[in-house]
Amino acid sequence: MDKIQKAGRRINSKIKTFFGIADAGFSFMTFVETSYFTPFLTNYALLPNALVVLITTITGIADIVSSLVAGVFLDKSNLKWGKYRSWLLVGPPFVVLFYIFQFTNIGSPTLAAIIISLGFIISHTVWNVSWTANMSLVSVLTDDPRERAFLSSRRAAGSTVGKVVASYLTMPVVLFFTGIFGEGSSLGFTVTAGIFAAVMMVAYYMHFAISKGYEEPISASSTKTQVKKGPSLGDMFKSVFSNKNLVLFVISDFTKLIGYYLLMAASFYYFNYVTNSMALQPVFLLVFNIAGFIGAIASPSIVGKIGTKLTYLLGMGGYAASIILAYFVAQNVIAVITIMGIGQVFFGFSYGLTSSFYSNGATYSQWKTGKDTKGVIMAFSGFSIKVSILVRGLILTAGIAALGFDAKAENISPEIIEGFKNIFFIAPFIFAVVAFAIMFFYNLPDNKVREMEAEIATRK
Repeated sequence: MDKIQKAGRRINSKIKTFFGIADAGFSFMTFVETSYFTPFLTNYALLPNALVVLITTITGIADIVSSLVAGVFLDKSNLKWGKYRSWLLVGPPFVVLFYIFQFTNIGSPTLAAIIISLGFIISHTVWNVSWTANMSLVSVLTDDPRERAFLSSRRAAGSTVGKVVASYLTMPVVLFFTGIFGEGSSLGFTVTAGIFAAVMMVAYYMHFAISKGYEEPISASSTKTQVKKGPSLGDMFKSVFSNKNLVLFVISDFTKLIGYYLLMAASFYYFNYVTNSMALQPVFLLVFNIAGFIGAIASPSIVGKIGTKLTYLLGMGGYAASIILAYFVAQNVIAVITIMGIGQVFFGFSYGLTSSFYSNGATYSQWKTGKDTKGVIMAFSGFSIKVSILVRGLILTAGIAALGFDAKAENISPEIIEGFKNIFFIAPFIFAVVAFAIMFFYNLPDNKVREMEAEIATRK
């Protein structure tokens, strides 16, 4: 076993400096999809609406399923560079290749839809494994809750930086290559997707490099033994559902994200119809991302003073308060951006601790069951994100339908405008309060995590 592992897991200077860059690369790549996949299908690939709906439905369901399967697969796999680090090296080239196919327009509409769907499903299946492996490094690199909070905050901050940079570069790069290939060509998106995915691959390779020595390579002679002793499917799901604190955090995380994604999506309707200030929506989104970055960076310092749980509660409490305060000045756009920007700093406190909570939950499960199921536990983070986005979409579309909104109507009634205001403010506020309240029942102190890690180490 490596010297680092014998001495107790603590992060070195390289990790302190560069950890989070893989998350920046990942969000940089995925921004192309999250912001422009549907416009690509409708405006560049020129696919019929029925095919667009079919593609987004099938790929969305496949992505949710593969996000959970990724954890099971990780906990069953053993490669020569370690169970988790290996996938930072092996997975990205396949992601790059099939992510490119996701943004192609080859042959007839039906053939193009098949190729796009396969590109999406295969690239996401592989990247769910690599993404979960990268998240699992938080547990692998250190057994100290404060250092886990630091790494978790770096992941959140890196993710935010990637989105901010991509928001400024994506369309200029697409338009540059579209100019080369010809107006109306879909190749602008194809090349852009390939370049952005290549950036992700380089960033993941950097995490692979800086984490060298923190995970014991699996020798050929011991692989069969390790796989044989590995956790069963029953062990994996027992490690989640018999872990009260983990279940509480998963529910809180899921609830928090529904409200967050709902607020972001509903901002279009707030700025466009409630205040007639659509030009300020990009400013709002930029302020949100920067404020979240500041909060995520600050969260480890707060954890050092008041602990992980109280930092999370402080974050969600401040975030919820900002939303309801902004509601009472809803017609003052600058005040809303300012108040909710401050609230987003608080949200960053909580969001920045996501990996830390899942890592601590994995420690508890291993301590209780004797089985290492980090992969499947970490996969629940990705599962929460994907399902919350799906639920967000259902809530938003159902709300719009219930209001009787028609985008083609010349005049929007005051009742519909008030409805948009409630969807933007009240619904996210309720989800934030629920996420806050659930965590009062969470009871896994940081000092207990340290004790569990020490006991686990003595068993090996």
